[in-house]
Amino acid sequence: MNLLQIKASDPKISTWVSASAGTGKTKILTDRVLRLMLQNVAFDKILCLTFTNAASLEMQDRISSSLSKWSGSNHDDLQRELLGTLGRSPKDHELSKAKSLYEAYLKSTDKVNIQTIHSFCQALLKKFPVEAGISPNSQIIDEHETHSILRQVKHDIFNTPELKHIICYIDANFHKMIIDEIFSDIGT
Repeated sequence: MNLLQIKASDPKISTWVSASAGTGKTKILTDRVLRLMLQNVAFDKILCLTFTNAASLEMQDRISSSLSKWSGSNHDDLQRELLGTLGRSPKDHELSKAKSLYEAYLKSTDKVNIQTIHSFCQALLKKFPVEAGISPNSQIIDEHETHSILRQVKHDIFNTPELKHIICYIDANFHKMIIDEIFSDIGT
């Protein structure tokens, strides 16, 4: 890794990483998590937010693979691995910790919390509905339900006699695709 990537993976600093696909963003985040683990941060106190489920799974795989590799590495190989992760020579206690992390991770019921931004926000809303200004009994509907509701609303609007003059205006001045896009935007 280059100096900027090593600096960005340092959990002691707050950082924002913006880069093109394939440039190492996931590696930076993985190293950041591994560095937290080496610092004895409890697994369940680490939160990683990703954009996609695929990225979440990739993060989990990379963390598990790294810990597994560390546990089976000889002293020299582990030193090289940690040098690449830490950006400096590892201390003896870090080498020892790295060797034992995989077993501890496998045995622990608490795991690193890796989820999408979407699922994280849903969990927050579910946990703190009153603070979010929503009903504690509210439920998040899935995409299929959303489309079904929007179809019904569109049908009701277009078949309400009191709205006939508005519907005639919309129909005369807008393409059907634009009308569909408006209803689609309402659902997102």
